[in-house]
Amino acid sequence: MDISKILMGLDKGLFDSDTFKDNELLTVSLQRLEERWDNLPDEKFQSQERAIPALLFINAYIQIKNFKNAYKWAEIMLSDRQDDLSDVGFTLGRIDFEAGNFEAAYKNFTMAFKDSKGRVFQGKDPKYLELIKYPEKFINK
Repeated sequence: MDISKILMGLDKGLFDSDTFKDNELLTVSLQRLEERWDNLPDEKFQSQERAIPALLFINAYIQIKNFKNAYKWAEIMLSDRQDDLSDVGFTLGRIDFEAGNFEAAYKNFTMAFKDSKGRVFQGKDPKYLELIKYPEKFINK
């Protein structure tokens, strides 16, 4: 069994252009995807391709505001990349931001920005970079 190929196609048939428009449909698709993930052997945790379904989980769980599961999937995705401060900081900062935990988001985004020299923010929602530039707009002291 080639776990990498399985992980790259794990979401096949579960998500289409309408799935992310309907949170109820998205929740059902996430449950099915979680079942598929759970049925895979533990070698899934050693494969770099685990990031493919993990990122899908993170994005979807942020959308439906299930931040506990978003953090769980961030941990799975980043478990062997703790030294990559840009990816770790941006991913966790994004979840923190969307959960309304702006102080933690600021800390994580600042770390990601410094480590990547701003690269990880390119093409992303500008509100994340705005937190770094104008923290007082988000954080009440």
